[in-house]
Amino acid sequence: MSEEIQQQLRTFIVEEIFGDSGMEVPADMPLLSGFLDSFGLMQLLNFIEDTYDVAIANREVVDENFASLGAVAAFVGRKLAGKE
Repeated sequence: MSEEIQQQLRTFIVEEIFGDSGMEVPADMPLLSGFLDSFGLMQLLNFIEDTYDVAIANREVVDENFASLGAVAAFVGRKLAGKE
């Protein structure tokens, strides 16, 4: 399931945030260190909450959960499993 979530997140980032369907976003690309600006991060948070019907607390928006596409997918997976 994490791979499916990762692909959905990648598609959203590429198409909705950057508007470039040919852009590559590897699973380990650092997201918070300059790749996503604050507006892009807010778009991603809204997408996650709306798409997966989860709530993300401000305290959860940390490097551990949002450092990379893979980290975000794992975080969403944990939220869906009720472990976050």
